[in-house]
Amino acid sequence: MRSSTRAAAGSLLWVSCLFSCSAPPPSTDPVPIALRDVTAAAHLRSEAASCLVFDDLDGDGRPDLVTADVDANGLTTGTIGIHRNRGDGTFDTDEIDTPSVGLGMLFCIGVDYDQDGLTDIALVERRGTVRFLRNLGGLRFAEQDALTDALPSALAVAGFFDYDNDGFPDLLALTYTADDVDYSVGTCGVVTEQSVQCTLDPNKVTPPTAGTLYHNDHGRHFTATSLGPFAPGYANAVDFMDWDGDGWVDAFVSNDFGVNHLLRNEGGAGFTDILPMLRANVPNFGMGVVFNDFDRDGSWDVFVSNGGADELWLGKPDGTLENHVADWGLVPATSFKIGWGTAGADFNNDGWEDLVEANCLTFVGLDALRNNGTAAPEQAHLLFMNRQGKGFAPSLLPIEQRIQIRGEIGIADYDGDGRVDVAIISTALHLYHNDTPTEGLHWLKVLVHEPLATVIVADEQGEIGRGVTANRGPLGTSEQVLHFGLGSRTSVASIDVRWPGGAHKRLTGPIAADGLVEIRKD
Repeated sequence: MRSSTRAAAGSLLWVSCLFSCSAPPPSTDPVPIALRDVTAAAHLRSEAASCLVFDDLDGDGRPDLVTADVDANGLTTGTIGIHRNRGDGTFDTDEIDTPSVGLGMLFCIGVDYDQDGLTDIALVERRGTVRFLRNLGGLRFAEQDALTDALPSALAVAGFFDYDNDGFPDLLALTYTADDVDYSVGTCGVVTEQSVQCTLDPNKVTPPTAGTLYHNDHGRHFTATSLGPFAPGYANAVDFMDWDGDGWVDAFVSNDFGVNHLLRNEGGAGFTDILPMLRANVPNFGMGVVFNDFDRDGSWDVFVSNGGADELWLGKPDGTLENHVADWGLVPATSFKIGWGTAGADFNNDGWEDLVEANCLTFVGLDALRNNGTAAPEQAHLLFMNRQGKGFAPSLLPIEQRIQIRGEIGIADYDGDGRVDVAIISTALHLYHNDTPTEGLHWLKVLVHEPLATVIVADEQGEIGRGVTANRGPLGTSEQVLHFGLGSRTSVASIDVRWPGGAHKRLTGPIAADGLVEIRKD
């Protein structure tokens, strides 16, 4: 049963201890996480698909799904599937024909671009266009054309964030390369038992160009700006949060074949890459990003999925980051795969943030496919159970045996049972229901309607959990509701919210567990 509490209007002085103090939940053995594929039982088609949004589209409190059909060659057909959550564990499907969408690699982002309170769908065609399906309510959508200035010809990924704090999400368009990458023989090779190295032949690809930021003119048009610079790179993804807590949203760009970038927003007037200052700008093959406090020390941490061994950057007292992928047990499970989208949630409600990662072909499989066209082994999707800040325990999610070319992921509690479920698209759609036994373990959901707000939940001893609302990047859209596992706690003492622009609000308790708390800025 879902209860709802609305926070009273008001503001607060941000409690600095919430960023530096943390009380771990009562010590218990982690409960093994169990995710079960229920795609067919939920009346969803496990067929060729791209594009993933897992969010409440009609305002009934139940997360719906959006996908896009692809043909046998992995090219989009222009048919968008809108899957309405019926509330009984199943979905009804309606289709929207969008012939204006081309046949490039398509991903979609759920974003309320016109700020009317309804989640719209942005359709992004690689090396093509960004088009919008405007949500008219009642799961009815209308395609909107020509809403953007000219986009980069090498458009690869896009994301939405309000860089100037005017209340409307702006569009960041990033590039990969103008040409298709030719993974010729010998492109990827084993360096050690724990690492793989890949290189691009500069004679076969066009160097990447810088991205472009487009200002949202109050939902009417996206106009190109001269802000930046956005360093050239083979962009695979972009995610957003107010990293330094100054009230301005920053951008984390994941790059293939090079270093990533954490672009600090300089008050809406430009951006500075601060990842070198954090000592975390190492070359890799970056994909998805999750921000959280995995070791519960009061500092933000960063997980990056990669082609090859993933990265787990834990915050240090001096403000820098340190990669703990090896001592947290992630190297054996992640070294020989190509990771894509990733998401974090407390899947077993024990009070510690876990991870799930969508993967595609292994490096060996990719070489086999590129070199002789043979079917290659897939890499199973990965689930990382947090061992209460002492490392991750990796396990595998079952997949069908088919060639996978990418992986998008979204998380939501679609049946309202207090356990976070997972949807993954890696050529085909799969819905995983969370069957984890959580008797005696509690949870709290927080809905902040405005995107990219920082939420911190605490008890009398200190911080319990933190999160960022409605991150709108390209590798899957999750529901706006944040889910906090509470362990054995039956209530929390406070919920603190900091919005971009500096607005603060604090809701004090005791606030009962196992319900939904809704907080608005105004």
